[in-house]
Amino acid sequence: ELFDLIEQGKISNKIAKDIFPVIVENGKSPAELVREKGLQQIDDDTVIEDAVRKAMNDNPAAVQQFRDGKEGVLGYFVGAVMKATKGKANPSKANEIARRLLRD
Repeated sequence: ELFDLIEQGKISNKIAKDIFPVIVENGKSPAELVREKGLQQIDDDTVIEDAVRKAMNDNPAAVQQFRDGKEGVLGYFVGAVMKATKGKANPSKANEIARRLLRD
């Protein structure tokens, strides 16, 4: 069931890793635990875009580095999104949105 939640995009690998010991310890279903703890993955473009824009405003030098061809700095923005959402943002979507906004 835990793998199904990952494949369905309801939780990230990180969240699955974090809750696995709890599932083993107390026997709750993964879906029930995710629901109880509010750990469902964030796929809302608006939430992710807001986090990327804040990171862009907070670090214009990193924006310029990306636009100058240093694509490795993209990880900074994805990390900022993950931090802002307490690790609940869909990392693939965060990467895609950050890349799009940085190119604009």
